[in-house]
Order: sequence, then C-alpha cells, then structure tokens
Amino acid sequence: MPNDFSGLSRKELKQILDDAQEQITAIRAELDRRQQDKQHKAIDRLRLPENRTGVQWHQVKGFFQNLLEEVKRRDD
Repeated sequence: MPNDFSGLSRKELKQILDDAQEQITAIRAELDRRQQDKQHKAIDRLRLPENRTGVQWHQVKGFFQNLLEEVKRRDD
C-alpha cells in the first residue's frame, strides 16, 4: 500500500480509515474469541477430586454453562 495519499480525496481517505477500523475490530474479536477458547480448554482440563472438595464439579460446570448460554441469548 503506497504511503502517498496526496492524490486521494477526503472521502477516499475516510473510506480507507473506515475499512481499516472494521479490520481492527474483527481482529480484536478474533483474538478475544481465541483467548476465551484457550481459557475454556484450560478449565475443561481441570480435574478436581470430588472426595477432596465435597462438590460435584460436573454439576457446577453445567450450571455455569447454562448461565453463560442464557447471558449470550440475552445479549443477542
């Protein structure tokens, strides 16, 4: 991409900025999605012995999954 923008109109320059901002927004969303996936995988790998915790973690996990799904539905 050339760095000489002198031949471009204000409208063309604004369009370039708008397109770049859309790309930045999409890239940030993808980075956030990947970070969440990484965190979810780390949580899924966690195994806590039930006899030491007194809690059935699969039920807790199910509760939070349901809660997240409900929050996502509300955001849509």
